[in-house]
Amino acid sequence: MARYIAIINLLKAENLIDVVSFQGHSFAIKNYSTATLSANLATLAATGLPIMVTEMDIDDTDAAPQLADYQRIFPIFWDHPSVIGITLWGFRPGMWRGDQGANLVLADGTEKPAMVWLQQYVRNNAPVVTSGQVFVLSANATAGTQVGTARATDADTGASLQNWKIVGGTAAAACSINASTGAIELTNPDALNWTSVPAYTLALSVSDGLTTSRSETVTLRRASGDQTVSRGTSATFSVPSTGDGSSAYQWEYSSDGGLTWNSLSDGGGYAGTQSAVLTVATPDDTRDGWQFRCVVTTGGTPATSAAATLNIGWSHFPALSARAPAGTGEQTLILGFVFAGGGKPTMVRGVGPGLLKDSPDLEGRVLADPQLKLYELQSGGFQLLAENNDWDSTSAMSTKFAELGLGALEPASKDAALHLTGLTRTVYSAHITSAAGTGVALAEAYDAANSDTTKRLTALSVRNQVGTGSDILIAGLVLEGDPSGPTKRVIVRGIGPGISSSVAAYLADPQLHVYRLKADRSGWDLVAQNDNWDSSSTTAALFEAVGMGELTVGSKDAALVLELPPGIYTAQVSGVGNTTGVGLVEVYEAP
Repeated sequence: MARYIAIINLLKAENLIDVVSFQGHSFAIKNYSTATLSANLATLAATGLPIMVTEMDIDDTDAAPQLADYQRIFPIFWDHPSVIGITLWGFRPGMWRGDQGANLVLADGTEKPAMVWLQQYVRNNAPVVTSGQVFVLSANATAGTQVGTARATDADTGASLQNWKIVGGTAAAACSINASTGAIELTNPDALNWTSVPAYTLALSVSDGLTTSRSETVTLRRASGDQTVSRGTSATFSVPSTGDGSSAYQWEYSSDGGLTWNSLSDGGGYAGTQSAVLTVATPDDTRDGWQFRCVVTTGGTPATSAAATLNIGWSHFPALSARAPAGTGEQTLILGFVFAGGGKPTMVRGVGPGLLKDSPDLEGRVLADPQLKLYELQSGGFQLLAENNDWDSTSAMSTKFAELGLGALEPASKDAALHLTGLTRTVYSAHITSAAGTGVALAEAYDAANSDTTKRLTALSVRNQVGTGSDILIAGLVLEGDPSGPTKRVIVRGIGPGISSSVAAYLADPQLHVYRLKADRSGWDLVAQNDNWDSSSTTAALFEAVGMGELTVGSKDAALVLELPPGIYTAQVSGVGNTTGVGLVEVYEAP
């Protein structure tokens, strides 16, 4: 077979072949198993060419085994999507291997059983299992529970559906199906783990006595209780159903804790309002705490499900920061930050001497007199919005630091700070430099109106010189949110080659480490690390979706896609082999 396939592919490459054919004589196919015949046909189909069975016959002087062999072998060829034709060979008496019984018609014109069956089979339409069927089960359903009845259609008048089978799916070990009716029964509930798996599948097939349908997947869902989802993530509520169309469904909602209820209709973010499964698409904070229930009417009798509450879990970045050596030119410490929903009150700081309080080992190495400039992205590009050299040392500013959880600054220190209450745009850039000298500095951006959840920080980028030891590039982020709510998906990148078009002395091979502060604040745990990004199309598409710059496939840039619970994190970028250069660290909220 391998040699035959090689010849086919050689001819195909030169456009010298447009179809593959083989002779299906009884002596060549009859003694092979169904599995072997199917595998050989699949090998031929893999060439991508259509297939013709040019001469097919099945010999037997006894009509019954001849029929059985045709019923076993013919569908393998006829039902394969790559087979475009079959020629029956010697079906008239006296034309081919008469002594062996190859003929399908007798001398008097009587058709043998195999010929009768063949005509019925090729004219028959295969049944089709209805796609998209969903059955909903209680999480406490026991063995013997009726899941529902599968549905199928057949274009042939009078066709009788039979021989239903479960041929695969993740719930195959948990269910059985009635071969005659298609009724699905839960037989092994222990095979379903609803805690960790929200939905299961069954692959089903059915016959009409002549042809078996292609398999189709149906879905099993757990009847829902309260749902907690992230802002912008869809929620699904469901009630038990039979799937046979005998019940009517009407979903209702209450926005006042269940005092009043209103019927829902499809549209406006709702789908499936008259089915067993309701989808609430990307609910916002206004629907937090809303309740949903379903009125199920069967045989004219309505029954109302228990109410389930929609909780909008939230998490966001109230604080973003970066620590690195600050200088001038390409070594300016640049902290970029982005808002969703528009700008809001923000505290921005450039800290040098203030670092010594918690890091006395930096004595003599901090930026002695940081200067802070804040730029705003406007229609014509970035424009200088505000600047500060030494913070104002007022009690009002110190009080604001404490309210936001920022470290205190010594009065009259050379650290810089700006409290900005009129930010209206979405993209800003804070630059930390010094009038003279260089040193380690900290750039910080804090959400100064945390209670306003309609606007939030969503992205951080820091560009600076990446050194070694304590001079590596460190981005800090605080992720605040409901501890029992969903995690936040975050993209973290460490870029070197990706900025080569604008920076000459870029970091050639960055590596990235993400750490999380321990709950008792005794140290840091490594969350994840990466040297070279995975270069996959999936990751590249995610970059594009959030507006991050494209990375070259196979580049030495580093990237991680993480699911993070609330906490305090650092993303550290350093050079492989203690190499140095200008690098960029980015942290983006991901969908």
